Amino acid sequence: MTVMRYAKILSVLILALLCGCRKETSPASTVVSVNIAVTPATRTDDPDEVKISDLNIFIFDAGGHLEESAYIDSHMNGGEARYSFSWIGQTDCRVFACANLGFRITGIHSVGDLKQYRYHLSYPDEYSRGLPMTGESGIVHIDDKVNDIDINLVSMMAKVSLCIDRTRLGKNVKFNVKSVQVGGCPKSACLFSQSKVSGGNDVFASGYCKSYGEADDLNIDRSGGVSREVSVYMLEHMQGRLLPEAKTEKDKVLDMADAVAGLCSYIEIQAEYRSDSLYTGPGEYLKYRFYLGDSPSDFDVQRNCHYHIRVSPSGSGLEEDSWRIDKSSLLPYGKASIHLHPGNYVEGKVGSDLHIWAEIEPKGSRLSFGEEELEYDKSRGIYDYTMDKDGHGVTLHLKKPGSGILYIEGGAPASAAEMVVITVLDSLRTENDQVRFSASVVKSPSPSGNAASPADFSLSACLGTEGAARTDYMWNMKVVKSDGGWSSSTPLYWMNDTDIRFYAFSPYPSSDNGISPLPAGGAPSLQFSAKTRAEEQIDLFAASEVRREGTVQLAFNHILTAIRFRKGETFSEEAAITGISLSGIRGDGIYNIENGEWSELSSEKTFTMSDPALAFMLPPQEFGRGSKACLNITVTENGDSETGSIPLEGHKWEKGKLTTYAISYSGGHFSVNSTENLFTSGDVTINETNEDNTINEF
Repeated sequence: MTVMRYAKILSVLILALLCGCRKETSPASTVVSVNIAVTPATRTDDPDEVKISDLNIFIFDAGGHLEESAYIDSHMNGGEARYSFSWIGQTDCRVFACANLGFRITGIHSVGDLKQYRYHLSYPDEYSRGLPMTGESGIVHIDDKVNDIDINLVSMMAKVSLCIDRTRLGKNVKFNVKSVQVGGCPKSACLFSQSKVSGGNDVFASGYCKSYGEADDLNIDRSGGVSREVSVYMLEHMQGRLLPEAKTEKDKVLDMADAVAGLCSYIEIQAEYRSDSLYTGPGEYLKYRFYLGDSPSDFDVQRNCHYHIRVSPSGSGLEEDSWRIDKSSLLPYGKASIHLHPGNYVEGKVGSDLHIWAEIEPKGSRLSFGEEELEYDKSRGIYDYTMDKDGHGVTLHLKKPGSGILYIEGGAPASAAEMVVITVLDSLRTENDQVRFSASVVKSPSPSGNAASPADFSLSACLGTEGAARTDYMWNMKVVKSDGGWSSSTPLYWMNDTDIRFYAFSPYPSSDNGISPLPAGGAPSLQFSAKTRAEEQIDLFAASEVRREGTVQLAFNHILTAIRFRKGETFSEEAAITGISLSGIRGDGIYNIENGEWSELSSEKTFTMSDPALAFMLPPQEFGRGSKACLNITVTENGDSETGSIPLEGHKWEKGKLTTYAISYSGGHFSVNSTENLFTSGDVTINETNEDNTINEF
């Protein structure tokens, strides 16, 4: 993680104290009027940086002794305030002003008293009256020619604005910010002198915070993979240069045993995290921390400054082992699971007992053993049951033929679920009652050069044929092809003249192919994320069948769309296509096997191809009006390369169909047909005749 900082001065609120002079009966006395316009108090997500709700005013003589003070509250004065004071003699004075403190300051007798006075916050985010601000006039000479006195109010706060740069993160890393807050946030600061805290009781353990919806801008791409900004605020905190030898932000880590470590201000970002191997469970977060300051050695946070910080995680986002990255809430996928015994599909004979139990990882995770389903099947008279003392198992006392379902759910950090299908028989079934499978692929082989037909598949099933399908009989069972045909990891048997709705997709899901089934008990669906390189992409098949006996004949269909390219008729012999990419293409989606529809297409990505003989295998999609999707083609001729970008607005890629684009290039220049395609470098033609732009089923 790298941190970039840019310091700028905040927009300074300028308060002009308008002073007018007029002669009175005594020539030695001058009446000075101070007129102040006050903004009514309002509450917004961020503090109003230009609002003034109240003022403390102090007038001192040339020796620094208090001559007069006043407190002006907008709530008492209808949003406007006027203050006048008399000044005797033609001498010097100094005027100090403090805004938005919410109370009258007392006990001030001199400039020294005021300079030592500390303002205290009750809460780190209590700025409903406006940000605390201060200003002074300097020494002003009062005479019959006195000019207006101008006081520039500056904020006692520093503003820290953060954005997240995700461009260096790995492709398979998801990083969703849930909160940003100030740690080591000072509770108080001097009004008119440089300020820092000296004890642990002088800082808020959790300072100003933006969470949930307030932090959402950090998850919205502003441009080029960089998010919008989110801002937090804190009082000035000048701790100085504590690490003179530090060269980089990674070196900016204090010894936690050192008392000063608990006094320095830092930013903490909490985020949900997911990669191919690790994730954060519900309510748990990956935490990024970094100290504030101008440089790796500096820990100063100065009032009235605006700090712009870009947080740039790289690779896995976990490539540091220090206080700066707290990984304690991360869980490995492989250890977060429920293991069922004897398995997901069990059967027994009437009059016997059947013991089902579970092991959960990580150990200590909460386990719910499906008592609602157990009670339901008990009411049907299929079995009675006795729970294990530890709550991790159940013994079924089988009473009459039938079938039941048991849902077993693990809480955080396991956050896993399993389903058990229970079959009670008059007598144990034979091999002749076993469900068998055959599989074939509809239409032509895959155009991608990858697997032409299923070698294994995921099988789910529902009992009955009425209503919306729910995977209540089996879920995500692996079926593999062998010399003797197709075989499942657990033998399956027909259910006494009951229809079973089978749903299958291939290949079987894994972290490598971007496929994952949706949870057990729901609609027979899968979630898919296409690889960004054509060389790594797969073809994806799905099938469904309803039967109550015999062999289940699964006719698999291609459910992706295929995009292929070739040279057009007018293509220079000396030229070669050296690069093809698709940008602004949605690569993620959910496919419902029951209705054959894709939904929730998301994650606009760029897909690349190094071998033009391959095909892109992607979720089907249509590019409507205003689409930013483009086909980008690089042609190299005589050592020179040119790239053209073709908008795909109006194009439609359908499920199970192959679209072939013929690309024309000649004479050292790209050419364009009558279509309104605009290109980044020259023009490109996609011939849209039936011959050259073909759409075929595959």
